[in-house]
Amino acid sequence: MNGMQAKGARWALAIVLALVCAVVVALPVLASADTEPETAQVGEVVDKQADDADKQGDEAAKKATGADEQGMEAMDGPEGWEYRGTVYSTLEEAQAAAGEGNYGDIHPVNQNGGNGGNDSGAGGPGGQGGQGGPGGQGGDDNNISQGGFISFTNTSKLVVSTDGPAVTPEYYVEFRGSRLTENKDYKFKEYGYRDDGGYHSLGATLPNEAREYILTLSGMGSYTGELEGHFTVYANAKDLGLAQVAKCTPRQYAWTGNSIVPSITITLDGVTLTQGEDFDIDKYEFLPDQGPSQEVNQAVQPGRYNVTVKAKGSTYTGTRTVEDFQIVDPKNLSNAKIADASGVESPTYSWNDGKPVVPNVIVTAADGTVLQQGVHYTLVYRYAKGNDNDYNPGNQVNIPKGEYTEVTQEGAYWVQAKAVEGSGYQGETRGNAFTFFVAKPENDIRKATVSSP
Repeated sequence: MNGMQAKGARWALAIVLALVCAVVVALPVLASADTEPETAQVGEVVDKQADDADKQGDEAAKKATGADEQGMEAMDGPEGWEYRGTVYSTLEEAQAAAGEGNYGDIHPVNQNGGNGGNDSGAGGPGGQGGQGGPGGQGGDDNNISQGGFISFTNTSKLVVSTDGPAVTPEYYVEFRGSRLTENKDYKFKEYGYRDDGGYHSLGATLPNEAREYILTLSGMGSYTGELEGHFTVYANAKDLGLAQVAKCTPRQYAWTGNSIVPSITITLDGVTLTQGEDFDIDKYEFLPDQGPSQEVNQAVQPGRYNVTVKAKGSTYTGTRTVEDFQIVDPKNLSNAKIADASGVESPTYSWNDGKPVVPNVIVTAADGTVLQQGVHYTLVYRYAKGNDNDYNPGNQVNIPKGEYTEVTQEGAYWVQAKAVEGSGYQGETRGNAFTFFVAKPENDIRKATVSSP
């Protein structure tokens, strides 16, 4: 090989080597270009899953928070406070109605707890999962604050003097109809009281001053929560709050347009006090059918009133709110009484062969006025419902439901008085209707039990 040929071979080899190197360098770049879109797509999917997981977690947290709020609302306290059949919205209203010395008869109205939340968000593959919300706190079925009450049994003995010993309240605890056992279902926590400065804990120190106290108990065993009971300690055994009887007699008065001063009976330690001498009326509280109560100086308008009395003279001390009384409009027959003139509660009248049977009734207005049939009222009838045709012997006739102005067939009927237009009266004795029977002598239908029409 001459020199020129050798030189050309060297150049050819250099070019080949250069091409090989170029290809080796370019391959990773080309590979990267081919796979980059796929890698980007996978990353986008992972990011989207992570975002979805975060959203799920946020939603779960909201659900759990809502359940928690519902649970806490359910645990806030009872729906109301019941005293002798009447439910009051606040404890203060119930205490005002009961009067000092009767707080043990006030019971909370049961309320069930809310359901707790339990949702949590799950993280998507490759993404950061959303943080799940904590479960909501549900109501506790055995929480003694929800459906429990404390009854004090020795309120008449809770009296202290300046040099006398402290007093120990006696009580029992009931929870939804069952009596609980001390140191098994509940235990003593503390005594305390509230004043303008707030709540003051006395721990286990027995009450030794005249004031209202709070007894706090803690659930144990199968029971949880805390329960409060209110009782009053008096400085004088002659305090009106200790009276065994405190009521208005009568409890219903006819509206006159003028102030009504109820007659009040108070008995303390077997002695009946004298109104105007041992005590006077201090204030009235008007109790509307809807809305809050209102303190008034006089009882004038129709409606229900609480009345508070205050001791007078040197023998007795303290105040007392007595049972409510009512002022009614005597011109409204809904306040009137209707009864059979014979005095029989559910009399039987003989069937009159298809002719009208008219019961002999007496209608008395709230002010005691005896009203006249046809002048002040007319009678209306409703067929009383029953079972097994007890009121329709032999199923001879079909008496449809509704209101009638006369009775001609056998059966049991409700009778009411309806005011005559222009008579000065209005309404009807719907709430005071009584039952009478119409029957042939051989058909004894008085054995039947009458239900409301």
